[in-house]
Amino acid sequence: MSTEHSREDEAIAAPKEEGASVESPEDSSASAAGQPPPGFGLKGLLMQDLRRGASAALLAIGLAALVEYIVTIWAAPHPVRFATALRFVALDVTLWAFFGLLFLPLVAASLAGSRLALWLIAPDKALSWRGLLVPGAVGLRGPSKAAGWIFGLLLTLPLYVAASAHLTLRLWPYFHAKQLLGLMLALIQLGLFLVLGLAAVLVALGLGRLGRALHGRLGAWNPFGQLRAAMLLLGLLLLPALFLVHRAAPDLAEVVPWRLLVAAVALLVGLVAGGRLLAWRGGLLPKGRVARRVTWAASLGLGLLLSSVTLVHWGADPETKLLAVTSSPPLHRMIDGVRWANDFDRDGYGSLLGENDCAPFDRRIHPGARDIPDNGIDENCDGRDFSLKRQATYKDGQRMEVPEAYRRDWNILFLTVDDVRYDHTGFGGYIEKRGRDTTPFLDELVKKSTSFTFANAPAAGTVASVPAIITSKFFHSGIALSGERPGKPPKLLPENWLVSEVMKRGGYTTGAILTHEYFNDWGMEQGFDTYDNEIGAKRAPYAVTSPALTRKVISWIARNSSRKWFLWAHYLDPHGRYVAHPGEKSFGTTEEDLYDGEIWFTDKWLRTLFEELWRMPGGNRTIVVITSDHGDGFREHGHINHGWGLHRELIHVPLIFYVPDLPPRLVDGATSPLDVLPTLADLAGIDVSDLSFEGESLVPQLFYGKDAHHRVVFSETNYPHPQRAAVTSRYKLIHNLKANLYQLFDLKSDPWEHKNIYQQDPKVAKQMRGYLSDWMERVFYADDIRTNQAAALRKWHRMPGPPRPRSRAKLTFADGALEVLGFDLQPAEPRAGDEVEVTIYFGVRRQPSDHLSFRLSAWPGVGDGGRRGAVAYSPTMPTAHGLFPTTRWKAGDFMRDRFKVRLRREWSASQVSFGLEVFGRTRPRYTFDGQTRGGQGNVGELGQAPLRPPSAAPTMGPQGRPGAQRKRRGCGCGADAGLPALPLAPFLIGVLVVLGRRHRRRDHEPG
Repeated sequence: MSTEHSREDEAIAAPKEEGASVESPEDSSASAAGQPPPGFGLKGLLMQDLRRGASAALLAIGLAALVEYIVTIWAAPHPVRFATALRFVALDVTLWAFFGLLFLPLVAASLAGSRLALWLIAPDKALSWRGLLVPGAVGLRGPSKAAGWIFGLLLTLPLYVAASAHLTLRLWPYFHAKQLLGLMLALIQLGLFLVLGLAAVLVALGLGRLGRALHGRLGAWNPFGQLRAAMLLLGLLLLPALFLVHRAAPDLAEVVPWRLLVAAVALLVGLVAGGRLLAWRGGLLPKGRVARRVTWAASLGLGLLLSSVTLVHWGADPETKLLAVTSSPPLHRMIDGVRWANDFDRDGYGSLLGENDCAPFDRRIHPGARDIPDNGIDENCDGRDFSLKRQATYKDGQRMEVPEAYRRDWNILFLTVDDVRYDHTGFGGYIEKRGRDTTPFLDELVKKSTSFTFANAPAAGTVASVPAIITSKFFHSGIALSGERPGKPPKLLPENWLVSEVMKRGGYTTGAILTHEYFNDWGMEQGFDTYDNEIGAKRAPYAVTSPALTRKVISWIARNSSRKWFLWAHYLDPHGRYVAHPGEKSFGTTEEDLYDGEIWFTDKWLRTLFEELWRMPGGNRTIVVITSDHGDGFREHGHINHGWGLHRELIHVPLIFYVPDLPPRLVDGATSPLDVLPTLADLAGIDVSDLSFEGESLVPQLFYGKDAHHRVVFSETNYPHPQRAAVTSRYKLIHNLKANLYQLFDLKSDPWEHKNIYQQDPKVAKQMRGYLSDWMERVFYADDIRTNQAAALRKWHRMPGPPRPRSRAKLTFADGALEVLGFDLQPAEPRAGDEVEVTIYFGVRRQPSDHLSFRLSAWPGVGDGGRRGAVAYSPTMPTAHGLFPTTRWKAGDFMRDRFKVRLRREWSASQVSFGLEVFGRTRPRYTFDGQTRGGQGNVGELGQAPLRPPSAAPTMGPQGRPGAQRKRRGCGCGADAGLPALPLAPFLIGVLVVLGRRHRRRDHEPG
């Protein structure tokens, strides 16, 4: 043991009696170094602990503020301007200084309290103890075993947690009995505890031996032999460890408070390093009394000046404040603390940091309040009392102007939330239906807004619905589209007018922040000053996007708060695949339970967005529109997911308009998200008289008290079969174009559309069919192939002139309205067993009145056996799978349609004959004028083609017949029993397809 250590021990072992003297300036160096100066009693030691704790805490806060500043600038979603970075320095320092008002007394009291607690137990040890945060003497007792045990525990504990979580997730789907699952997990936990506990012991023993070996070389800096060095090393290793975990499991980014852990580590490291710095330097303040007082006074004055300017001016800058809110969780919580401290009326708004609560002691008045018209009170702190004295009256049937009182330079925030069913929201009755409060914030917002109770999405999937909403045109029936993108929907052509381009007409700064891979190069960028799909740049069906999207939205608004802006943001989380959110509200583990949890999680982040929006400059002149692109099904009609139909669970969505100062109300009647674009154009005062939209302005409903019971709205889907729907407030008609089937539902008596009354109520059926037919004639059957997707699909069927078929025919049917002109065959000379493609050409003498379907038949012709063998058929279908019914064929047109049929391998004739059958809605079967098969008037004979033998003879079994195979012992079924094996293949394929569809991935997005 060194002489220096011996003297130190003597000094420690011989303290003066309690209360003998008070520390003098000359003793400050020894005090700071951890060695109680001569004559110190308990009172002096406690005062020394308080000063040391406060000084170390101040240094720790300085380090934490520096770390937080660097990390925040690095984590900012957009480059930070230099002026903003300077103001952010002031805000960062000010907020950490306010945090220090709590942290400094807590640390100081902890140091003094630990000595006082020790004094109550062992007074002598308390008077000789150096105290917390003071470097201890090295070599007195040798290396500490505790360091090795801490490393052993902290290195094996993460392995235990990771292994336990992984095994639980792997076993969960295989055990339906909870008791068996619980027993299995208990045994697994026991095994993991034993194995990893043994590993922890071995690690501790090994590191303990390493600590003893390094003790002489490293001394106090030996991390495996000194407890303080061990804690310091673990704190430094925690940051890269958190980074690696974040990269390996990005879904945990929004569950684990990484940034708060980083700030805690910075404070811990700052305390330890601060204690050593104080011991080395001898104190934080200068030694002289005058210098100390000058330093205290200057620091206090500078701090008061900096904090005052920051709280009133620099911190109120929207871009600076929102940088803290969106990119720094610790500073965000400190801002919440500042707000709480100056929110005297507890209305959620303060007066500092730009929050502008103009009546801090009246909770009825704040920036988020509704300004009651003409009451002489400025409830929303915008500097004036809102007035409706000059509002015009509504004239029925006339396009109405926005009342003068609401003609302002509005900001507009347009939010689309993917996959939200109206009936799964609180304001949609879900609390009464299931007792589940999935949308607590949106429920509050609806009480301040105009909510449309029966909005019907334009399509049943994102692919068709989102482009329709932002163009106010139907995707399949009016949007100009380019060719297909591999694995993605077709791209929008520049001919389309998007909501962003309309807003640019009004002088708006426009932006879009999106979250799905479909938005990559989808043709939606036009008209947007900023188009950000960074969150959805790559396919990530399990990603959690609401937190990052909310921060991006708030940051964008802050950067553009000095301009008149329009922003579109798309929340994705309610879209499948659904994931659970640990630590958040859970409704269960079924698909529907997880779906409800996703809606609740998104609603939570919408609350965060709106709370920040209403505190920002311009928040009280921001119109907000919220809607969804479609809903989701949970076997109400036998299906899960969306896109497959047009029933209520798939297209009934929220539609909310929040207009500041506008009295709230619920609007009944059918509406559509297609109405958003023309309504926003009216609210912004933008002339769109030269443009055409499928939606209509909702100004009469918003401002003049009208409902929407007169409306008929429409919806469409092409997956898996083309369907179109007409919807009124009372009835819905769904038309399956391929099968030519209609379903009519009385929404008053059958709101969930289970009873088809199409045959029972022909009067209503005719009226609804007329609505649907007129709409389809106008938008779906328009012949402009440049802007109409359906027209482009029909282009092949309507020929530009008379056809020139290789094989001519002369058949008429449908009372002479249609004639068959001939057909082409591919291949021209097929072999028996081939699948052939037959193109039939029609001439239209007059427009047919019936919806016809066609079926091609083939049979062996004359020669080598004559007419024998079964007939082969193609599927029965209308033209273009129903997209181009015969009722839309026009007189003078030349049409063609394509059929496929597989010829039978056993046919040995030299010719094959082809015939056509026609089925209608008004007549079961049609007869032909011309040559028919065997005198059967319902099968028109088109002609014959050469038929060649099969390309290779089938394998002959031992019994000398095709397909016969050697019986296997013990089996008397299927192909082994002498049955043909080929018919089993379609059956097996069909089973696999059905199973595949039932278990298809939830992230699949049908068109």
